[in-house]
Amino acid sequence: METFDLHPDVLSWSSEPFSLPYYNPTKPGQMGRPNSVYVPDFIVLYATADGKQRCEMIEVKPYKEVPGVPLGKGKSAQKTQLTQMINAEKWKAARAFCTKRGIYFRVMTENEIFAWGGGKKK
Repeated sequence: METFDLHPDVLSWSSEPFSLPYYNPTKPGQMGRPNSVYVPDFIVLYATADGKQRCEMIEVKPYKEVPGVPLGKGKSAQKTQLTQMINAEKWKAARAFCTKRGIYFRVMTENEIFAWGGGKKK
């Protein structure tokens, strides 16, 4: 978060700015109908290189929780696979929300954060 405060192109940012309804496949409810809420990690408004403003919703998650990332076997892998399914639905709702409003949506994992210089890997 300090990175947002110190970056000269960041105009404003907010952490956990609001909640979005989404369909959680692990909860009872009608298929495809929202039955839970998702709270995105950040909304950031910044100036681009050409001087325009860009708004992004950013979600930060461990790489293994990104849908489609291959997993091993066992109970831990099953739990992570379930998390991947839930995240897929959350991000589907986030993308729909963002598309309607001209906001960009991005998921960042430790791979992007450490490559970008936003933290130190231990």
